[in-house]
Amino acid sequence: MNYCQLTHGERYAMGNMLQQGFSYRAIGRVLGRSAATISRERRRNATTHDGHYRHEKAHQYAMARRRRTRKGPQFSQQQWCLLEQVLRKNWSPQQVVGRRKLLPCPR
Repeated sequence: MNYCQLTHGERYAMGNMLQQGFSYRAIGRVLGRSAATISRERRRNATTHDGHYRHEKAHQYAMARRRRTRKGPQFSQQQWCLLEQVLRKNWSPQQVVGRRKLLPCPR
C-alpha cells in the first residue's frame, strides 16, 4: 500500500462534506480513503481557536508540518569530497564504509 497525503482538493471536499454533516465513513468512501484517515486529518488540522475544520487552514497546517520534518543534508561537503576521492581510487563500498568508521567525521 502506497502512502499518499491528502491533496488540497481532497481537503476542500472533506471540509464541505463535514460541514454538511457527512460521516467519516461516507467521506472516506467518496474520497477513496479510510475513515481513519479522515478522522486523523480532522483531528490534526482543525483550527486551534475553535476546533472547526477549515480546508484552507488545514492545508496550511499540513504543509507547515511537512516543512518542519524535512531533514537537512546528511553529509558535509568535506565528507562528499573525501568520498569522491576514494571512489576515484576504485575503492569498494565496504572499504569506504570501513574507512568512514575509523576516521572521525566532522559535520
